[in-house]
Amino acid sequence: MANVCSDTVFFFPKDDTTGDNILKLKENLLSCYPDTGYSADTRIVLLFKHLNIPTDGIYLRGDIVYMDIKDTCIRLDLETAWSPLYDAYREIASYYGLDFVLRAEEPGERIFINTDIYGIYLDVRYRVLLELDTDAEGTAYEKMLKEETDTEVYFFHETDLLEWFAKYGISAGSYDELEDKLDPDYVSINLYDTVCA
Repeated sequence: MANVCSDTVFFFPKDDTTGDNILKLKENLLSCYPDTGYSADTRIVLLFKHLNIPTDGIYLRGDIVYMDIKDTCIRLDLETAWSPLYDAYREIASYYGLDFVLRAEEPGERIFINTDIYGIYLDVRYRVLLELDTDAEGTAYEKMLKEETDTEVYFFHETDLLEWFAKYGISAGSYDELEDKLDPDYVSINLYDTVCA
């Protein structure tokens, strides 16, 4: 799928009275998606058809690639085309009387969203992308690019982000100041939006 948006969505009860609704969602997911392997049909639209939820005006181009079903919440990871399926998740949550939070990432379209403002289920607020293959010799980024092994580093708190950069000699008092200081040839940062537009 071109321009894949990676969505992670957690469904959870609004309160004690909706706890049984997680069980209902679990049963329907397992009925629609007994297998999420490579050759399985994992289109999200299957759940909508199974539940007879009208699909007019709802963007549904995406596949479930992972499910983690617990007694208190259900996590779904999806690969979607171009953008997150926020309206689809809202319809599912409404159908079962549940709440949900979403993390969506599609760097090509500069989509970085995390609606979990407290970080209870999704504790990512900042993404650092390192250009590890770039020759940084003699620059402020030389030590960072030699010591780090992952191209992506994630943080929830701004202070942790700033401290991480400070240990490599790049000091800033805020995310905005840090973003202005960085050379995108070596490293870039993204701030996740807390709402889905």
